[in-house]
Amino acid sequence: MGKQNYSMKDDMKKYPHYFFDEFTRSILPESEMSERNPILFRNYQRHHFVEKSIRKSNPTEYARFEYLQKMIYVPAEMNYDLSSGMGEKLFFEKWGINKYDAVFNKQKWLENYYDI
Repeated sequence: MGKQNYSMKDDMKKYPHYFFDEFTRSILPESEMSERNPILFRNYQRHHFVEKSIRKSNPTEYARFEYLQKMIYVPAEMNYDLSSGMGEKLFFEKWGINKYDAVFNKQKWLENYYDI
């Protein structure tokens, strides 16, 4: 089996889009961004909810929870905090949102945290 290549462009077409709203401290559909001043998003970056490393290192496992994948537009600093291993408590204190609402966690998935 050949190596699968993924691009942000392809992912942007494939997965739903959301953004972190600093006013409500929640993840909202990207369509609601138009209700905010665009200057608020100048330091935002695209973030994969289910980290790309999972898809690359274990595609079979990734297939089990790909249905949760979404692209989230987040502040650059939040993107760093999500990837740096910041603890749940500190993340919540800083951002006002549960860390695992912004990044996938397999243990939380096994505990049915993401079930609607």
